[in-house]
Amino acid sequence: MHIGKRSKADLKTILDKIPERLRQNCKFATDHFESYYQLIPRDQHRPGKEFTYYIEGYFAGVRARVSRLVRKALSFSKDLNNHVAAIRYFLWQRNLDSYPYI
Repeated sequence: MHIGKRSKADLKTILDKIPERLRQNCKFATDHFESYYQLIPRDQHRPGKEFTYYIEGYFAGVRARVSRLVRKALSFSKDLNNHVAAIRYFLWQRNLDSYPYI
């Protein structure tokens, strides 16, 4: 997980966090932001709107479940650390729920 700006440095940080064994076999669905072309290998890069439906659906679910991300919610916080903690907790719960051996 990485929370940051949409910049080349943040993209590099994200790519560095992905383990090498996973990075070799994955595909990246992106828009046409210039940094993606510079840092993502051409054979793994899928620019366009083909996967937009799935990506936007995922983030709509995140916004629905993490109410503090919605500006008019009572739980909205101006502190970035609170947002990061709430998102991490949500992702932890989501991954725990999908773990098949529990």
